[in-house]
Amino acid sequence: MKRFLFLVLFSLIFISMPSDNYSQRRRRDSDKRLERFSVYKNLYFNSDLYTFFTEKPDSFQLLFTVSFVNDLIQFVKKSDSLYIAQFELTTTIFDENENLLATSSHRKKISVTNFDDTNSRIIFHNYYHSFILKKGKYKYFFELTDLDSKKSLRRKEDIDLQGIIDEPIHFLTPVVLAADRQKPQNYEPFGKESTNPLMQMFRDSMQIISPFKIKEIEHYRLKSPVVFYHEIFQRALNDSLRLKYRIVDRNNEIKWQQESTLFSSSANIFRHQIEIDPQQFLPGYYTLQIHAQNSTAQKNNQFRLYFQRTKQNMLANTSATDEFGPMKYIVDNKIYNKLQDLSEGERASAIDQYWQERNPDPGTPENNLRDEFLRRVKFANRNFISLVDNKKGWQTDQGKIYIIYGRPNEILHPRSPNSEYEHEIWIYTNLDLDRRFIFIFKPEKGEYVLLRRK
Repeated sequence: MKRFLFLVLFSLIFISMPSDNYSQRRRRDSDKRLERFSVYKNLYFNSDLYTFFTEKPDSFQLLFTVSFVNDLIQFVKKSDSLYIAQFELTTTIFDENENLLATSSHRKKISVTNFDDTNSRIIFHNYYHSFILKKGKYKYFFELTDLDSKKSLRRKEDIDLQGIIDEPIHFLTPVVLAADRQKPQNYEPFGKESTNPLMQMFRDSMQIISPFKIKEIEHYRLKSPVVFYHEIFQRALNDSLRLKYRIVDRNNEIKWQQESTLFSSSANIFRHQIEIDPQQFLPGYYTLQIHAQNSTAQKNNQFRLYFQRTKQNMLANTSATDEFGPMKYIVDNKIYNKLQDLSEGERASAIDQYWQERNPDPGTPENNLRDEFLRRVKFANRNFISLVDNKKGWQTDQGKIYIIYGRPNEILHPRSPNSEYEHEIWIYTNLDLDRRFIFIFKPEKGEYVLLRRK
């Protein structure tokens, strides 16, 4: 069996080896689709709605954000180096009695210079719509319409601004922003832009981090320092507000805490932010607990956090140890056990000899077969790492399949009622292999595990 896997690896490596710059670009783009831990989002069409207080107690500032990739819209070739997509962004707002309050449409145009970018799933476009609503209940509809294909993508949001200022203390939905201002998402407004100075925060070279949802449980996946911004309303005037923040692990042990006391002379609204650095924690699930208290009332709120490994930890050098471990997937058990019994120096020499005997170009120092194997190991260690268990990427199910078979010809994300990305299907058609590997995301493990193969 291991001999068969090695032959598969050998054959697939040579089919996948790039012969020119075009194939190199195709491989990089295919691999980047798997690099889910190098970006904050993995949804191809994502939207969020945030609510903020204004200076008027019965009015609220709302911010709708939407992001989508090139692959969802149709590009028309204008020349060999120019492809253009045209689309329309439409928003509609109804009150709770379904009376039309406002509607607007805005046409946009995007251009790229090469065909590969027209199908890219890693090039995002980000837009936001800011507007003001009074106390009440509403329905907000957003539609993205491709003007060439006439196909549409839609989002619906139920907005409840009814009882916010009736509570003694009320938390609005927080906004989580990447603290690194060097990598802006460049959100572009559509519609009449609000003059509220609060909106400057989201245009000032910051990334909005959207929550993920697994089985109806929302959590924020974080790997770099973030700013956690939230607004709080208290009905009592001339009263201070004491805030206690705690981050606890899955055993409810406190791993971080901070306290703040906010003073107000007349306003009922408090705006506060804290910075959280995931690098101070071990990878895994945590809960951010917030306790707010004044002289007459108190309220609790909490949010799930999912701390990922830092890039420095993920980009481990492919040392002799890293090379030896994954070799169990391609060599016979007897050979692997013999290598395991050797000293470190003897094992390194034996591994060199093993690859030299299989060098596709004998007598030369270059060994494309070994180089491709090491590239796959590095890629697995970078992208398929377990977010909870202390495992390297090559030790995960997806790391194993990637090392043996290389990049998939196609990656599918079947929709389900619980999550758009609960399942992931890798399809291989090289050498008439015609195999499918179905993975399911296990939150308790922090990784995709192999469900079955076809």
